[in-house]
Amino acid sequence: MGARPGPAAVGRCCGFLPGSGLAMAVMALVFLGPEGSAAQRWTVIVALFAYILFAGIGIQAVVWLIGPEIVPLSVRGPATSLATVTLWGVDLLIAVTALTAIQAIGRSGTFFVYALMNVACIAFVAAKVPETRGKSLESIERALPRGGSFRETLRNS
Repeated sequence: MGARPGPAAVGRCCGFLPGSGLAMAVMALVFLGPEGSAAQRWTVIVALFAYILFAGIGIQAVVWLIGPEIVPLSVRGPATSLATVTLWGVDLLIAVTALTAIQAIGRSGTFFVYALMNVACIAFVAAKVPETRGKSLESIERALPRGGSFRETLRNS
């Protein structure tokens, strides 16, 4: 059985990962304008829904789909649990600090920071997450114990 296609490679991550950062940038720009207009409220709502959509099919897909594929079977359960706890922990940290950040740097500044965090995430995924399209779970498992770059080993297998 082949590995499921994941959004890891640059070609595929460019479809969904940037959407969440773009949604945060739109929110930051909207908050630069005058407050209280109906257009501003609707833009914020649409951008927030867009963020939720793109985060769900972008970075969360990297954690939920690629993670279990590239982790050896012997530690897949604990490693997937750690990835899940980390994802939810970062989500909690952002939720807990959001109001403090808004008070410190304003709404626009906060959402620009969130947009930059998304850019950093995209750069990390593009640089470090291996492409698994067309690779069987068995070939991924064989590439794991080899020395050198896992990404290169998987690409060449």
